[in-house]
Amino acid sequence: MAETQKARKYSEEDVLVLTEGYNPNNTVESVIELADTLNKTIPSIRAKLVSLGIYVAPEKSTKVAKDEGPSKKDLIAVLVALTGRQLEGIEGATKPALAEIIEVLQNGVLQD
Repeated sequence: MAETQKARKYSEEDVLVLTEGYNPNNTVESVIELADTLNKTIPSIRAKLVSLGIYVAPEKSTKVAKDEGPSKKDLIAVLVALTGRQLEGIEGATKPALAEIIEVLQNGVLQD
């Protein structure tokens, strides 16, 4: 039986273009340019770069924790301290609503 060879998607010239044209410092733009140059899809270019061992994944952005003030649990604790009562069912209130109730109780004035 004769062995069949797999069709090659990338010629040696294509591989040379990939290795010379790839910029690991600008991964996204580099892959897009190579895909246009070689008339291949972006996932195909990325996969070939990975198989060649030269692809560097772009850094993922990290979420910066926002300071949103005290937690709902803290606001409820303040309300309990101000009223001297255990407030059943208050957990469903929003943080802005809890903050407004605290402000009203502390200042004694309701403003529109």
